[in-house]
Amino acid sequence: MSGKGVQTGWVRALSFDDLVRQVLVPIELPRQATAGLGAAAASPAATAAAPSPAAAAAAPTSHVRSSEPSMRYARTSDGVTISYGSIGDGPALVLVSPVPFSNVVAQWRVPHLRDAYDRLSRQMRLIVYDGRGTGGSQRDVDDLSLEAMLRDLDAVVSQAEVESFALFGNYTSVPSAIAYAARNPRRVTRLALLGGSSVQEYRGSANLNLLDALLPLADRDWNLFIDSVVRNWVGWWPGDEGRLLADAFEACTTPDTAKRALEAARDYDVSADLGSVAAPALVLHRDAYMPLEVSQRLAEALPDGRLLRLTGASGVFFFEDADVDALLDFLTAEPGSPLRQTA
Repeated sequence: MSGKGVQTGWVRALSFDDLVRQVLVPIELPRQATAGLGAAAASPAATAAAPSPAAAAAAPTSHVRSSEPSMRYARTSDGVTISYGSIGDGPALVLVSPVPFSNVVAQWRVPHLRDAYDRLSRQMRLIVYDGRGTGGSQRDVDDLSLEAMLRDLDAVVSQAEVESFALFGNYTSVPSAIAYAARNPRRVTRLALLGGSSVQEYRGSANLNLLDALLPLADRDWNLFIDSVVRNWVGWWPGDEGRLLADAFEACTTPDTAKRALEAARDYDVSADLGSVAAPALVLHRDAYMPLEVSQRLAEALPDGRLLRLTGASGVFFFEDADVDALLDFLTAEPGSPLRQTA
C-alpha cells in the first residue's frame, strides 16, 4: 500500500503506516485543533474536521482483501468522527469497540491479534473500529453513555454500507452489542458475547474487578496502570507479545477518558433488551475470568442463546488458539448446529 493518504469525498482512506504514525507517534498540531486533548492523544485522526451531513452521506466506501485493514472515517449523528477498518469479503462481522481499550492500528501489530483478524477475514468481511475517545477516533468527547456507543456502531455500519452483519461484543462492549441487536433485529444475523453481562455493574468479572481496584492508579502512573492490567489479563508471553499489547493500550486513550468511560459503563443496563434479541446468540465463557453462573444467566435470558465454555486462561480474546475456531464455528455453521467444544 502507498504511504500517502487518499482523499475520497470527505473520508480519508489512509495507508496502514500513515495511521500508525498518526495514532502511535505524537505530532505537532495547531492549538485550536488539539484543545481539550492530552499531548499523547493529539493526531489528525483524533481531531478530523467535521464534514457536512450531506458530504458524509455521499462518501463512497470500499473494502480490500489484504493483511492490513483499509482505514476510513465515519461521522456519528452527534458529530463525532470514528475511525474504522475493513478487511476481507463475505458475510460481515463487526467487532464492537470495547471502550476505553480500543486501538485498532496498534492492536493489529500484536501477532496473536493480527493472526486472528487475518483468519477471520479469510471467511468474512471483518469490520473493526475505535469507539469515541479512543485510538484513531475523535478524542475530545464528553458523552460516553450507552447511547453514544450505539451511535458509534451505527455510524460505522452505515458508512461501511453493510445491511446485515454479525456482532461480537467483549467486556465493556457486551451491553452495546446486546442493545444494538435488540433494536435492529433485521440487521443483526448473529451475536457473540464474552466477559460481560446485560448489567455492567455486576461484580462477577475478575477483569472488571481488577480494573476497579487499579483505576485510582491511572491518574498517578498511566503506564504502570496499563502494565498491571495487561500483566494480569495476559500474563507473560514469549518475545514482545505482552509488551506490544501494553503499548497498544497505553496509546488507546487518555487517563481521564479511561476513567470516565469505565465509570459510565457501570450504569449500562440492557436487561430489558434481552428478550428482543432475535439473532442466534453465543455466550463465550472462560472460567478464570468470569463466574460460570453469570454467563449461564446471560445465555438463558437470550431467546436463542447458547453457552460455550472456553479453555485457556488469557483474559484477552484471540490470545488462545482455539478462540478463533470457536467464533468461526458459531458464525459459519447452520442455525441450530451443535457447537464444537474447545480443547
